[in-house]
Amino acid sequence: MWIGANDIDHSDVFTWTDGMPFSYRRWGPGQPDLSPDKLCVAADARSSDIWSTNNCGDEFCFICESYSSTTTTTQQPSTIATSSSSSTTSPSSTITVCTTPPPTISPPFPCQRNIIILFDSSNGMNANQYLNQTAFISYPLFTSSWTFDETNVALAAYDDTDPFNFRITGAFGTINNLKQAQNALHISQYNDAASITTALKMTADPTVFAGATPCVKQATVLFTSTRNFSSNPVLSISLRSDVIVNIPPNNFCMHRVLQKMNEPSTFTGSIACVQKAVVLFTSTSIDADVTTAQQYADGVKKNGPLIIVAMGPNASASKLSSLASPTPVIQWPDYNNVPADLATNIIQAMCSAS
Repeated sequence: MWIGANDIDHSDVFTWTDGMPFSYRRWGPGQPDLSPDKLCVAADARSSDIWSTNNCGDEFCFICESYSSTTTTTQQPSTIATSSSSSTTSPSSTITVCTTPPPTISPPFPCQRNIIILFDSSNGMNANQYLNQTAFISYPLFTSSWTFDETNVALAAYDDTDPFNFRITGAFGTINNLKQAQNALHISQYNDAASITTALKMTADPTVFAGATPCVKQATVLFTSTRNFSSNPVLSISLRSDVIVNIPPNNFCMHRVLQKMNEPSTFTGSIACVQKAVVLFTSTSIDADVTTAQQYADGVKKNGPLIIVAMGPNASASKLSSLASPTPVIQWPDYNNVPADLATNIIQAMCSAS
């Protein structure tokens, strides 16, 4: 979709069609392409908002700026139309219209989870590879079968062994929608070697990621019209909500009701403890680092699954498998080619222990 920006006047000096400079940028991997035939800026509006430069003669949808205080009877071109007409070489005069599909509604996230996303900000990747990682998390992952009502999300960037360089970019309780989650990924890349040990050590510390959804206790409310003043010895029944109820043994009715309530098979399907799923993206698998990280990985897995995404040629799935076990390591071998099932595999792994 044309967004009304170009560098026609000066290469790599982008402005809006009214001449105003940019105050916000969202370039995709390898962008902007400064080829002389790609002077106009478009956004991939149907799947993400990543920007790219394109030939100004390409036929795309467009977005119009309007002023609500202006009254006019002139019919304006719609951004949602049913046919395609023509386009010129200037984004300000583009009249391309196209069919826009109706908005889709993502299905609910398939499980309730506290989710921690650990993304690699080390020098194990170049700048474009780092951007490909954060772009994948921002869009295919966060927009695939994902609702922020079902999940409690936190994000952190990690690189070297210094705990101060472990940056929590989005804490539990601060991410309530897609835009907040995506903004938590807009941070700079560091020039240090990655330390999986530090990432998992910090994550295993219960004080680092506070605010996760806790276990949900069961409370029982019993309405009764019976009063019993017997002085006979009483029978104690411990309900699952840890309430001790003293019932006289000759009060058979109430006794049987509470016995039935105390049986786990009576009330099934209640919300129990919400597991914490940790997703670690890594560009490395150095032997010494993996060995040291094992104890912290075991600590993380006490609260839920640890999903490891091995990115690029320097991250070995076989070396990382002991950290993630029993969850298989998910491989992303080529930064420039995202596997079609990568987001689906990550989400399935998050919910594997439901």
